[in-house]
This record gives sequence, C-alpha cells and structure tokens, in this order.
Amino acid sequence: MVDTTHILQDIESCIAQLTEEQTTVTNLYEPISYSLKAGGKRLRPVLCCLSAQVFANYQLALIPAIAIELYHNHTLVHDDIMDRSSLRRGLPTVYSRWGEEQAILSGDAMLLKAYEYLDKMEDRALLAEILPLFTRMALLVCEGQQYDIEFETRQDVTIEEYLQMIQLKTAELPAYAAKIGAICSRAASRKEIDLIYRFAIALGMAFQLQDDYLDVYADTSVFGKPIGGDIINNKKTFLLISAMNRAKEKDKNLLTQRLNGQLTETNEEKISWVTDLYNRLHIPALSAELILRYHTQANDCLSELQSMGRNIEALKILLDKMDRRSA
Repeated sequence: MVDTTHILQDIESCIAQLTEEQTTVTNLYEPISYSLKAGGKRLRPVLCCLSAQVFANYQLALIPAIAIELYHNHTLVHDDIMDRSSLRRGLPTVYSRWGEEQAILSGDAMLLKAYEYLDKMEDRALLAEILPLFTRMALLVCEGQQYDIEFETRQDVTIEEYLQMIQLKTAELPAYAAKIGAICSRAASRKEIDLIYRFAIALGMAFQLQDDYLDVYADTSVFGKPIGGDIINNKKTFLLISAMNRAKEKDKNLLTQRLNGQLTETNEEKISWVTDLYNRLHIPALSAELILRYHTQANDCLSELQSMGRNIEALKILLDKMDRRSA
C-alpha cells in the first residue's frame, strides 16, 4: 500500500508556514489563516502531488499544489457569502464570524496570495506553462458558480445542464490540479496528462454528486455543517432535478410552490417534506447509480495509465477513499 502521509505532512507544513507569515494588517490576514487552519481534506493539493508522483517526484508539484489550495479556500470563503452559510468544517464560516465585507476582502486577498505563492516556482519556463492553466482553472470555476446562481431561479434546469455546471464549478479544479501536477513532473506524455485529467474530472463529478447526497442525508456531526442547505437555497442538484422529472403532478406542484416560496413553512418543514419526496421517488438509488458510473470512468483511466507502466496505486486508493466518504 502506498503511504501518502508524507505528502499531506509537507502540504500542512507549507500552509502552516504561510499562515505564520501574516504579521501585518491583522484584520485582513486573520480570516485567511483561520480558513486555512480549519483543515479540510486537502484533496486538490494532494491530487496535484500524487499526479506528479505517478511520473516522477511529488515535490516538483508542491508549490502549485499549495497555490491551488489557496485558490480553493478563496472560493469557499466567497461561496459561503453567496449561500449565507454559517458553518463549514464544523466551524463558523469567515462570513458568519467576520461579516460580509471582511469575508469579501479577505477572500480577494487569498486569491492574490495564491498567485503570489505560485510565483515562488524557480523553474520560470515551467511557471510560464502553468500560469495560464491556473488562470483558466479559476475562470472555469467562476463560470460554474455563475450557472449555479442562475439555476436557483430557474425551474427548467435539465440534468445535462446541471452536470455541465458541476464540471465547471467542482470537477475542473481537481482536474487542473492533476494536470498541473503531471506537467510539473516533466516526465508525462500528452496522452498520460490527458488520462490523468480525465480521471480527475470523473473523480470530481462523483465527489460533487456525493456532496449533494450528503447535504441531505449525512450525519451533521460528521458532515461539519447543517444538512438541507441545498434544499433551503433551492439549489438545482441532481436530486432535486430528478425529483422534478419523476414526480407526479400533485407532488410536482407542491415542490414548485416550495421552490417559489409560496408556502408558509419553516426550513425544517421544507427539508423534511423534500427529503420524504426524494425517498418516495427512490432518488438516492438514482444518485448512487450515477456516482458509480463516474467512479467507473475514473477507474478506467487509471487502468489505462497502469497499462502504460505507471504506478497508479496511490490514485486508486484516493478514488476508493472518496467513494466511501461520509463527510
């Protein structure tokens, strides 16, 4: 079995050093340190490093991996503002603790810190190759977030549109992390870079579909934030769109009224009714089927890499771990 503890230790060490460097303008940098110290899975920087390790040394990708984690946390800080979220990773969000104005400013500063950290790369030719990919990654996430916002007020969102949105908002970030890691190795062919990118797209899609499921069905104490947030905010998830497609006229009308705020009910009552509808329509099983499909796609990419003589054990372990997650 491949031990990735040392990779995570290096990532945490870099992040700890980064947070200790913020000694001036405390009110700007304290929320950044708070967000980074809150932990999380570190999926994206680990994936970046593991991708480099498939072909060479993971440390070749450590700087862009940290920059990607900074960018990811920037998106979370701004996401929580837009969603009015009070908890993340079991702790108060930057938005709820410091307020909207401070969360916007510190989130912006974290984005700039990501680019500043990326500029630490000594190989300037490699930096010139990575920088446009990093920027493209960031723009794709913004595009996905824009779709997500627009979908909240639309009742006609299709499954295809939803899948396109989560690819942009969620899957492209780990996919570009994996791609950048492979490029940093300087030992991966174009085909291998494409395979590792496609692997991470599939992993990211499965990850977001699981996240949608867990938002409704997870144990709050494990999930780290209240369940039902997507239902309260009328997020057009795979579960909700599938329910709209499957529901009979009476339930569809009641669901539409809830989405339009036409019924007087508490958030708890709304969550309970929608969850019961999902259960009656067997939506969880439908969700599990689609997650498995993406898991299989990711596995197929790893199998092809393995057939090319690459050691994909660590990526396989990561994929299986993501498949079993409960938070």
